[in-house]
Amino acid sequence: IRARGPSRGLGDVYKRQERGRNPIFTNSIPLLLVGCNYPGKITALGGEVRAVSHALTGALALNWLDQLHFDYALLGASAIMGDSVRTTEIQEAALKMAIHSHADQCFLLADAKKCTESAAVKFLQLSDFNAWYVDAALPEQDAAEWSKNYQLLINRC
Repeated sequence: IRARGPSRGLGDVYKRQERGRNPIFTNSIPLLLVGCNYPGKITALGGEVRAVSHALTGALALNWLDQLHFDYALLGASAIMGDSVRTTEIQEAALKMAIHSHADQCFLLADAKKCTESAAVKFLQLSDFNAWYVDAALPEQDAAEWSKNYQLLINRC
């Protein structure tokens, strides 16, 4: 499992970590700190620390990814604009795109408020995800359109 956190949608990641069933690979410093309190295995992707998100990004993290394959990837976003999933920084976008390409299944973890935010860098489209885990109900019209047009399962956590 590759996880990016912290987020409301990471409850399942923490449960899996607690049971020690799946190793977790992450570039999130906050998730690494929480993971130290559970018996499962957690591995950090190296890289430069991004001050805004406390994520490790850059060439070192991308090189690490070339050696890895994930059954599931959990990705966050800074904004959802139309059908594009966005972040605020180019290196983070590159890392997320690489993670997606190394995963069998990819899930979006993004608060409903991300639909009203904006961010400069597109990294994927909604159709690139198997499902979207959201914290609150999305506007009905938008959710219906996204589900229909992108065959996207939207789950409220």
